[in-house]
Amino acid sequence: MMKWYATSVANSAIPYESITVPTRYGRTHLLAAGPTDAPPVVLLHGMEGTALSWKPQVATLHTAFRLYALDIIGSCGKSAPVRLSHENGEYGEWLADVVTGLGLERASFVGVSNGSWMVMKLAAHAPERIEKAVLMSVNGLVPVRFPFRLARHVEKEAVRGLVEGVSGRVVTRDTVRLAASLFMRSRGARPDPDDLEWFFLLLRHYRYRFPPGPVGDDELRMLAAPTLVMMGERERFFDVHAALGRARGLLPDLRAGEIIPGVGHNMATDNPALINARLVRFLQHAE
Repeated sequence: MMKWYATSVANSAIPYESITVPTRYGRTHLLAAGPTDAPPVVLLHGMEGTALSWKPQVATLHTAFRLYALDIIGSCGKSAPVRLSHENGEYGEWLADVVTGLGLERASFVGVSNGSWMVMKLAAHAPERIEKAVLMSVNGLVPVRFPFRLARHVEKEAVRGLVEGVSGRVVTRDTVRLAASLFMRSRGARPDPDDLEWFFLLLRHYRYRFPPGPVGDDELRMLAAPTLVMMGERERFFDVHAALGRARGLLPDLRAGEIIPGVGHNMATDNPALINARLVRFLQHAE
């Protein structure tokens, strides 16, 4: 997986800088791009992602912003393999340490899926560090829908052993390529070979962790910065209308809560042009 990561960065046309900062929970690696004097924006990937999950956004936004795409600690990137508790404020403390390590007082934050949950945890710990917030395909507003919540059982040792044994025999590059190609063709898209290889490596080598549940009302109210919430029209994991309803009821400065047409949970890659344009408009003008 780390060989794939290094090759993907080396083959990218984006002028990334590889940076590692210390935190109280361990080293944190990130990829930075854009002018150092541009407005800082921190990008937080979803549960199975890395900093490279943001390639379509960095390619467009790095001319206008100083982007910091994090490898979230304990995930499958190059940061320390330390998984923090979902039940307290450790992730908020970690993220505040990263901002300090970058020499920033505050920044705008863009999170997708579990990355959005981490923005809320930072707000509960240090709301003054957040200039603006964009929450996409948000985990942390409402519970995961059935039957996806059954994935929690994969964390049990007996189930994990069974899944790993089966995947070792049936998950091959060819089967992953075929399944992804059929799925993407049904949506009129073509899979990226680099992304297919990453998906294969995840299935073979990554130990999945079930995402945390919704944050409390008091924590959500702590996110006082101007906020944009975007949920996909084809979102499968969460009830879109319930999520937007909770955001509208509790976020102090929600500038917009939107259902983005034609995209699903992976909206950042489903329609990068649409998402990038919306990000630029909000980050530059908060509208």
